[in-house]
Amino acid sequence: MKNSRISVKKLMIRGFVSLALVLSLVAVPVVASLQTAAAASKTDKEQNEEVKKENIAYELVSYKIRTTVNKDHSFDVKATIEVNLSDDTDSLVFVLPSGNFLVQDFEFEDMTAKVSTESGRRYLNILGADDLSKGSHTYKFGFTINEFAERNDEYDMFYYDALLPEWKVPIGKIDIKVSFPADFPWEDMQYYGGQFGIGGKNTKLKYKANEAAKTVEITGERIPENYSVTVKAQLPDGYWQGALDSSSLGYLIAGIMLLVVVASFILWLIGGKDPKFRKTKERRPIEGVAPSDITYIYEGKVRFKDIIALILYMATKGYIRISEYEPKKYKLYRVEDPKNEERYIRSAFNTLFEGVYQDRAIDMDDMGTRLRRVVNNAKYDIEAGYADKSMASRTTKSKYFRIACIAMISLAVAAIPVLTSLYQYLGLVLTSPLIAGVLTAFVLTLICLREDSKYDIDSTHYAVTMAMGIALYASVVGGQLWRFFTVSGLWHMCVATFLLAMLAMFLCVIMTARGRGNAELTMRLNQLRKFIYHAKPADVEPLYREDKNYYYEMLPYAFIFLGMESWAKAFTWLDVPAPEWYSNDMEGYAVANLNRTPTAVDYARNVKSFARTMEDSYNAMIRHHRRG
Repeated sequence: MKNSRISVKKLMIRGFVSLALVLSLVAVPVVASLQTAAAASKTDKEQNEEVKKENIAYELVSYKIRTTVNKDHSFDVKATIEVNLSDDTDSLVFVLPSGNFLVQDFEFEDMTAKVSTESGRRYLNILGADDLSKGSHTYKFGFTINEFAERNDEYDMFYYDALLPEWKVPIGKIDIKVSFPADFPWEDMQYYGGQFGIGGKNTKLKYKANEAAKTVEITGERIPENYSVTVKAQLPDGYWQGALDSSSLGYLIAGIMLLVVVASFILWLIGGKDPKFRKTKERRPIEGVAPSDITYIYEGKVRFKDIIALILYMATKGYIRISEYEPKKYKLYRVEDPKNEERYIRSAFNTLFEGVYQDRAIDMDDMGTRLRRVVNNAKYDIEAGYADKSMASRTTKSKYFRIACIAMISLAVAAIPVLTSLYQYLGLVLTSPLIAGVLTAFVLTLICLREDSKYDIDSTHYAVTMAMGIALYASVVGGQLWRFFTVSGLWHMCVATFLLAMLAMFLCVIMTARGRGNAELTMRLNQLRKFIYHAKPADVEPLYREDKNYYYEMLPYAFIFLGMESWAKAFTWLDVPAPEWYSNDMEGYAVANLNRTPTAVDYARNVKSFARTMEDSYNAMIRHHRRG
């Protein structure tokens, strides 16, 4: 039989053609991918229905196999199987060799048949009506088993199941002959048979080994079902020459990921890294930056918590007084107009207290619609204040570069199942690479979004969610590489590819260049944030002695940095008075607190409760408005 060989050049061409196909598919919507998967599943199901058809009862009269072992670790197999059908049937299924090798070049002599696969097993389906009628039939067919190159550095192995244990009918007689190359080592030749692949030489089989002719003949009669016959030998390392070897695909997988890393690094150098500035110590509010500006500086967006920070800012300046008149119920009193503040702060104050006279209040029932107008106006006003390109939280170039990185990494991950199929010399199934690529892009996007909003959550929450995202990304990449490893054994290439994929993810995440002015301002804000989180009494006492309002002046910034309690703890041993702009006017509150003098931490917790209540009430109002 003529052996089929696939050259490395052809293999590489197939690989790049397949990768090009994946490139086009990644742009297809997810809905289309699901439709493709459903169609593929349906096709497989219909195909496997033919395999699952019950065989009609038949007698396997004789099983004759002639196998030629080639020097390139391939086996040319000629089979002659004689059966006696008890009735007409539509299909007859024979089991074929299955495993980590390639079975191809099927030839059928005067019969109609096809090969199918189910659950990793190969089957021969005889379909011709004349071959399936009642009576005796002789089926003749052939195929080639192509083993992959040996990975063991100590020895080569010959192992051949001449009779598979999956035959579920008794066999009248068997006649097996295996022929070897003229230089085949004979010292370790072994052959045995038994049910379910277990056993040794026994009376049911007759063995005849001819070292001169390099043949092994095995015959027997009345062989029970699930019986197997195996021939094996341990050979000197390097005996097999020219066996199928697609290990270069492992290097191709690592090479593709390396190219992605190099390209991502170049993009990062060109337009993905922040301008660097010498760090400065920040201990006071940064001039010209209100606490309500900070989220926009960091993320390029305005949230409701920024409006709460604005209210706290106006309160600490003496423009507003906050009163808790019932549990979780607040009033805002108009005290003094903010005449010397930025225009959007004055506008927010006027919108909030529109129609409200000095020393008069608005309560929770009237606060929602006013705050909504404040939010809508403040978004445009704050954005206008940082409209210069140098103040962009993300440069346009870095945004596009990050998208390019996500696309490159996703395509590289999608290439892994493609090359895995090529390694196994299997047909390309589009569903697996498409799902791998789309899932990788989705997870990377989530990780990048979490990185971009890291200043909007506390450090513990950020660390946990980032760890979860990275673990999910690692599982997606690792899952694809594990499948390749199980069929190739190239663990070093898989490990290298995994590490490169993690490095590519890191470069993608940090691809967030800020405008020069924004980068400098962010550096200063980070220093201020760090000081608030880690301030010690010795650090703040001189500043507090110099300015008795220092603690409250910094409180809105501590709020926006999610560090109010950390900030308050630094003042625990200082005599911080109760805020004049915040009062708890609930009946009985003053009596309940006679036994203990409130501390800065208590005041901070009151303010934090106010902020949380305001945010919850506002979000509830928005949800109600949307449903309405």
